[in-house]
Amino acid sequence: MSTERTHLEQPPPSFIKVWSDKLHQLGIAAPAVLFLEFNKPLSFVWGQFLLMGQPLLNTFLPRQFTQNAVNLLSDRTRLEQFIKELEGR
Repeated sequence: MSTERTHLEQPPPSFIKVWSDKLHQLGIAAPAVLFLEFNKPLSFVWGQFLLMGQPLLNTFLPRQFTQNAVNLLSDRTRLEQFIKELEGR
């Protein structure tokens, strides 16, 4: 029997913090918040697109990053947490 989990795991707080800091350093936190708020109804769909493209993305990005991004986009409460972190500065 497979021991693989069927539910989504929450991305670690460090993932949200690191990407929030990165977006602030690049000066694109406000447009990112606007983009995320605008696309919130479709966030689950975007997460599923990432999941479908994960084999290809994993050749360029670390597997843990893509998995954390999928988990973040696939759960609205986690996405809200990320948006609040971006707005919190």
